[in-house]
Amino acid sequence: FFRRSIFNTLKTAKVELSEREDLVPAYDFRGDSVTWVASTGYRLPTEAEWEYACRAGGQSEWSWGNDADDSKDYAWCRPHYSSNGSKPIGQLRCNDNGLFDMHGNMWEWCWDYYDQTYYSRSPTVNPTGPDQGGKRALRGGSWNELPINCRSAIRTGNLPHEKFDDIGFRIVRSESSHPVQWLPAVFRSGEIHALSKPAH
Repeated sequence: FFRRSIFNTLKTAKVELSEREDLVPAYDFRGDSVTWVASTGYRLPTEAEWEYACRAGGQSEWSWGNDADDSKDYAWCRPHYSSNGSKPIGQLRCNDNGLFDMHGNMWEWCWDYYDQTYYSRSPTVNPTGPDQGGKRALRGGSWNELPINCRSAIRTGNLPHEKFDDIGFRIVRSESSHPVQWLPAVFRSGEIHALSKPAH
């Protein structure tokens, strides 16, 4: 889905996906507050999980390497693609984890609160973001950005209730045998489009 606030996104993960598959939901809703609980249900990735999946084992500027011009093969972004709006997923090349559009196309919500300086003082292993904040983290860049703003490390934040046509989401599930399972699907127009089998 696009033009989704983070609250609507979390509700989708809980109600439309987790409960439909009889999974324990990852979120507990109490009024306007949401708590992440340990479960096997669908959820947003943390920023650290998102970047780990995006980099696919590499340390380059983008998952494909350090040449911005190669973005035309991997990322819906300017200047190679100038249309106003997102594209269906899976039309460009995937990263080494088999995930499409980790760069460009849509900014992707993450669970973490956004703090520009958080990683200068965060835990070095599996950081889950600040305990509080006003904005939530977005990763990956969008169709309206240049490649420099779609790098693996690029991050920004947005107020949770705001909706824009270049913000979407990608979800994960935690399983006992696999800490994080990335679902190779995109959410648009109320449908789930599977792209390939998850890697185990």
